[in-house]
Amino acid sequence: MYERAIPLGRLVATAAVASTLAQDQNLSSMIFGWLKLHERGECPHLDQEDRASNRRAIANGERVLTSWPTGRRDEPKLWIITEADRSATTLLWPSDY
Repeated sequence: MYERAIPLGRLVATAAVASTLAQDQNLSSMIFGWLKLHERGECPHLDQEDRASNRRAIANGERVLTSWPTGRRDEPKLWIITEADRSATTLLWPSDY
């Protein structure tokens, strides 16, 4: 069992991410692990400054963003953002932002 630091709220994805996930089973399965880490406030792929920013955001009830390497040429990173009010967590490509 793991300790949840961030309630995820409703899980949503942009249309572009949803389309990719429908076609890429490998990426789909990786996302579940990334969501568990995100929920714990962990993201080893962020630099030290961004990890510190997320720790403050968790403590202060602000928006939390993690970034994950996809291994894809077209979209090398996937962002996971949980809103400050914890009502929703969105999966998006940086190009969707």
